[in-house]
Amino acid sequence: MQKAILAVFLIAAFLIGCAPENDSQYETTASNNMEETPEVMAVANRIAPPLENVNVPLRDFMIQPSQDEKVIFENGTELIIPAGSLVDENGEEVKGEVEFSYREFHDVADILMSGIPMVYDSAGVSHNFQTAGMMEIRASQNGKPVFIAEGKEIEVRMASFVEDDGYNLYSLDEETGAWTYEEVSRSQPMPLSEEVKKAMDKVLADLPAEPFKPQTLQPGKTPFDFDVDYSEFPNLSPYQNLVWQIASVQEEGVVKPEDVQAVIGEIWSNAFVVEHERKKGLYYLTLTDDETKKEAKLLVTPVVEKEDYAQAMATYEEIKKKQDALKAKLLAEAKRETQFERQARFQRTFSISSFGIYNCDRIYRAPTQQVFANFEIKDSKDTVDQIFLVIKKDQSVVTYYRYGWSGFRYPKGAECMIVAFTKDSEVVIFDSEDFAAQKPRGKYTFVLEPTGKRVHSPEDLRDVIGV
Repeated sequence: MQKAILAVFLIAAFLIGCAPENDSQYETTASNNMEETPEVMAVANRIAPPLENVNVPLRDFMIQPSQDEKVIFENGTELIIPAGSLVDENGEEVKGEVEFSYREFHDVADILMSGIPMVYDSAGVSHNFQTAGMMEIRASQNGKPVFIAEGKEIEVRMASFVEDDGYNLYSLDEETGAWTYEEVSRSQPMPLSEEVKKAMDKVLADLPAEPFKPQTLQPGKTPFDFDVDYSEFPNLSPYQNLVWQIASVQEEGVVKPEDVQAVIGEIWSNAFVVEHERKKGLYYLTLTDDETKKEAKLLVTPVVEKEDYAQAMATYEEIKKKQDALKAKLLAEAKRETQFERQARFQRTFSISSFGIYNCDRIYRAPTQQVFANFEIKDSKDTVDQIFLVIKKDQSVVTYYRYGWSGFRYPKGAECMIVAFTKDSEVVIFDSEDFAAQKPRGKYTFVLEPTGKRVHSPEDLRDVIGV
């Protein structure tokens, strides 16, 4: 059973973290982002969306747990839920419809508005994540949570906009905010949807006939000619001086090679040509005689004399170039008119044995510039306690809190901006042009410019910051 569910078409996001100032590439750590007291870490590690009721919406759908289910989202994500894989809190198999809730986070706006912590602790050192896609999945029945049965798994083929490997799959402990390594994450090309396949097949079926690629008369073979209405064969009609030869391949039901010359030497009143295999240039030639009622069937192929070959190839190349351009144009139009443009180009496949939040990540490596920072809002006494560093080129974001501003860092040479929210949800920014012009360093006060825009969804934030 397949269900088509609308999903958000998302662009992949990367998270960049803090690192000692250095001009080389290396692992970045989050240790300078904050003073790691228990109180501070409790704030940093909890799921805390910066704005109330503003988040990536959950997509809800119903499934029958007694049968295999495959749910397909618009961006190409697939969920494969085997029959009998769901149980209630007592471990009993669930009967009747179950409601699933699902969402993905890929770009700056999604990650930022989710409030999901993106710091990974390894051997006592905290690192910032760079993500190739994150997802959240839940299930319930009649308002009560449903679980994946022991020994069962749900397969997730998550849409991803990042082709690179070098990522791992992590699961989030939502009580502690800690990420746990699960497995290596690799991308594979996204299969085309049935909708896209049908649209592309229709385009190919409606294209003009594939042009004939000229072949020369084979040595030792005798050409012959007969009247052919080439308007019936669009792929042959552009060529002049075509002749025919007996094909080098034979098949049952046609005149045998040893009998061909005798057949051609007879008198025939009619000759009919029917296409057999266009790509191989094979045609059936049927000869008939009205008086004797004789009939002979030959397997033939069109050829050109050696002196006509160069001109015939020039004609072929010109036709092929025009047809390839038309094909590309029509296929692009077909893709635009279908879900192809809303579909990711890659998938990352993994299996989960429990519901929750999963992330395909790797530790970010980049040289950074440290600043002893302070943040103010222009012409306002309002303050901000949390800012987000956005690196546009990488679609990346790092969260900083007031107590960690002395360790503020940004990547050298990257197009950066700072985003924050006032108490009434207005977006204030320090844009990329200010970064490029002022090159903040040492002790620096960032003056955030009010945008006059308030955010009610991740889409609103995308519009404001232009990512």
